[in-house]
Amino acid sequence: MGTSFISLSCLDALSDKSTPLEMLPGHLRFGDNSRRMRYMQSELLYIVDRCLTTRQRDCIMKHYWQGMRRSEIAREYGIGPSQVTKSINASKKIIRERLEQFLSIYDRLERELLDE
Repeated sequence: MGTSFISLSCLDALSDKSTPLEMLPGHLRFGDNSRRMRYMQSELLYIVDRCLTTRQRDCIMKHYWQGMRRSEIAREYGIGPSQVTKSINASKKIIRERLEQFLSIYDRLERELLDE
């Protein structure tokens, strides 16, 4: 089963290990959910930590995980809200692409292991 899109609400759910599996979108809930979730959570943290610039990481963390408004983040950095929006949008694109790549590989490997 492939994924076609990962929303930021999925990222919120993935970042919180206490999220019940039934609260996740269907394409994140199949097979061994607990193992898949652990790997996805690890990959999400890796992407945020290693694949985003410092500004992107700070903006995405402050907005999605700390609940700050874009205008608040902009004030904190002394930049315009449009710059925060650009940073968040660029971050979301990177996160989606990397998680979709990860899921594609994970699912392929899982199918291959089941076929053995």
